[in-house]
Amino acid sequence: MEKQLNILKNLCARLPYRTICEGYYQEEPSYENGGQYETKKVKGPIEGIYGLENDDGEVFFTINGIDCELYNVKPYLRSMSDMTKEETRKYRALTSTSSGIISAEKIVDYLNSIHVDYMDELLSSGAAIKAPKSMYKKKKQS
Repeated sequence: MEKQLNILKNLCARLPYRTICEGYYQEEPSYENGGQYETKKVKGPIEGIYGLENDDGEVFFTINGIDCELYNVKPYLRSMSDMTKEETRKYRALTSTSSGIISAEKIVDYLNSIHVDYMDELLSSGAAIKAPKSMYKKKKQS
């Protein structure tokens, strides 16, 4: 339960940044699949979340229009060591100020925006998938 709570907190903070996730869901029985439930995989950015208001503990993330239960969702994240030189420069600028006052909110927000598992919590526990280097590359403006 604690692992799922960590994933939930982490994914909620990443919701504005369209973090790409892999999720599994049960497709309803049909004639084509012999009347059996079939597990299907979906991959794409998180589009929404619901179920937080329910007491039953079931929380769903919407990925490409498909609702997947929290325990069936894994985000694609990068490790801190995968940060580019430019990302590292910006991170260092946020963590060192002349006034000595740093904004933890800005730092966490920035790391979430570049899809980094900054506490190495989700990747090391297997609750996240290591993102390929090209997954979150910014598209060049033409």
